[in-house]
Amino acid sequence: MLARLVPIAALGVALALALGLVPSAEAQISTATVNGTVRDATGPVIPGAEVSISNVETGLEQQAATNNAGVYRFLNLQPGPYTLACVSSGFQTAVVNPFSLVVNQTATFDFALEVGAVTETVTVEA
Repeated sequence: MLARLVPIAALGVALALALGLVPSAEAQISTATVNGTVRDATGPVIPGAEVSISNVETGLEQQAATNNAGVYRFLNLQPGPYTLACVSSGFQTAVVNPFSLVVNQTATFDFALEVGAVTETVTVEA
């Protein structure tokens, strides 16, 4: 009798999990995300702009290019202080001064790049 109940119980648990009736044991998120859109000063998005993010404490740097919609995204960042920079040919470099990320935060930094030489830098205040 017990041998027949075990498969039925297992099927019941599997069905409850599939239907979302039993809460899953999801891991707690301990990272942060930074995203945004890069546009030129007149409004159009800039695909292929290079965006870099640097952890001020560790010196670790990551780079991403904007997609066709001008959007960039950095996932799974450790909490802490960061700087952000955006470069695109024919535009001035834009920099976001140090800002802090906390656990489970999504921070959005949009750039409006000014026409000019890449050697010129514009600081963006968050």
